[in-house]
Amino acid sequence: MYPEKLKVLIVEDSDVVTRRIRSMLKEMQQVTVVGEATNGIEALAINQVMNPDVVLLDIQLPGANGIEVLKEIKLRNASTKVMMLTNYSDLHHRKRCKEAGADFFFDKSIEFEKVPDVLNILSNETHP
Repeated sequence: MYPEKLKVLIVEDSDVVTRRIRSMLKEMQQVTVVGEATNGIEALAINQVMNPDVVLLDIQLPGANGIEVLKEIKLRNASTKVMMLTNYSDLHHRKRCKEAGADFFFDKSIEFEKVPDVLNILSNETHP
């Protein structure tokens, strides 16, 4: 029997960033992308149907901002790991995301490469 893969939902309105994330995750055999959303409303709909293990979530989104999406995801399923991946990395946004339930917070410009390491750790915790 093969171990289950870590199900990841990408929520990002930039095509360039989405392609970069997708390329990075494609190299990870223990991860599968179960959906991509470009706005908050779409993110919540896909999250509801696909029930991902991890959501990679931008803050600045059309339709509903990422912090509101984060709150709703955590309300629906507190065990879903939410990884904020944003250019809004100031202390104010970090604090708001932590208070809303974010499990991780990364600045796209300098911490992007930490995402695979965290996904590896989560994959081992979720599917040993």
